[in-house]
Amino acid sequence: MGVLITFDFLIHKLMDYSRLSRQTILTVLLVFTFAHIKAQSNDKTAIRHTIALFFGGFHERDEAKMQSVLDQQATFHSIDERGEVAQLRTIEVDQFLKAVVSRSETPEWEERLHDFTIEVDGSIAQAWVTYSFWLGGSFSHCGVDAFSLFKSGDQWKISYLIDSRRKEPCDF
Repeated sequence: MGVLITFDFLIHKLMDYSRLSRQTILTVLLVFTFAHIKAQSNDKTAIRHTIALFFGGFHERDEAKMQSVLDQQATFHSIDERGEVAQLRTIEVDQFLKAVVSRSETPEWEERLHDFTIEVDGSIAQAWVTYSFWLGGSFSHCGVDAFSLFKSGDQWKISYLIDSRRKEPCDF
């Protein structure tokens, strides 16, 4: 109801200052609202694509593919909750990429992404992605990958990644 009152108030104020009809003003407002929603939808799709590209590189051991969506100043952290006390570790991005690319063929690493929650505000975004990690086909751990991204030109870049790692509870 509050939104309708606000729109109604806005429409009457605009009508006071213009010759446009109530219907024309409402149509213009709706067009702008839908355009904004569409832009956010497109951004969320592009962000999912950025994350998928990063993990495509991860699974293929392709450093260039992973680098293509990382900002040069990207930072990685990991919280390991598998012990008695949670441990926060800084992961050097170059060392992470080197470890991914140079790992042996077996056991196979597979990070399965489950649910995405993405919030966008202009050129910044947060993506919260639940995952499960499988090593050689066996469950290893689960958690959340939390990404901070920014839009550089027309491309979303990962500027920060922090993940949690635990054995349970895992809802996937």
